Amino acid sequence: MGYTHYYPQQRDFAPHEWAELTAITRWLLANLPPHSTSAGGCFSEYPLAIRGWDGEGEPEINGRVISFNGDGDLAHETFCLARRGYGFQFCKTARKPYDLIVCAVLLAAMEIAPGTLDVSSDGEIRGEGWQPARDFLRTVPPPQKDKPMLTNVTYNRSERRYEVDCDGRLLTFSPGVDGRQAAFRAGVEAQNPALYELAAKMVIDNPAIASRVWRACQIVLEGGVNLNVSGTAVATVASQSSAYGDYVLQASDGLIACDCEDFAGGTAVYTEGSEQPYCKHILAFQFALCTTPELA
Repeated sequence: MGYTHYYPQQRDFAPHEWAELTAITRWLLANLPPHSTSAGGCFSEYPLAIRGWDGEGEPEINGRVISFNGDGDLAHETFCLARRGYGFQFCKTARKPYDLIVCAVLLAAMEIAPGTLDVSSDGEIRGEGWQPARDFLRTVPPPQKDKPMLTNVTYNRSERRYEVDCDGRLLTFSPGVDGRQAAFRAGVEAQNPALYELAAKMVIDNPAIASRVWRACQIVLEGGVNLNVSGTAVATVASQSSAYGDYVLQASDGLIACDCEDFAGGTAVYTEGSEQPYCKHILAFQFALCTTPELA
């Protein structure tokens, strides 16, 4: 068959596993080395670029699938990995430069979700052919942990209370879930009253999306909405669950689509009288347009 990697899928990826894998994949693609020495370095003099399934366009990375190929004549078989899927899968790269990313993604999948893939290869996984992928994967930064709720919200452990700085005026809230949520809302209002009013009204009208609404507020306040995009995208929105990349929002038939797990997996929530499914990233995009003049 030529130089091929095999990865029969034994189970579905759990949502948190898939979220981490897609985030790492995005980081890898955003930080490509200029050349690849993977699979013996047979194409090391050629540039490394990653395209869509057919060697053109953009790779597909969303809540359902990771799919990409090499660039033009340096493309070969499509690498495709689904969150939900079983059975025999393989990708013949013919040692072309994109082999580096195929191997790196498979290594990441084995580390993040042990037992999901039964990976084997025409090259030795622990040998020199896969070493560049192992080295590249080691450059991925660790995910951010213990991220504060908001810059003006802190937890005072000695006093056992949440504290919100409102332009020099200190508001305090009791410990526990209720106090934390109240402190968060107060922090949003202190930083951006217009955003708070918009969010509070949406929660009153649509209680089912309350958690997504407040998380969207945090994204907006942290500057996580970027409208400086190209192609068919309308925005990118920062991931809150990892440090590796952003989600891409696209306009489609008068609606907005997001490639996050919530939207792509069909669990995004509809509001009454609307055909638009809402994940927190779409909410953040719409909030930013309404409350941040420099983005409008």
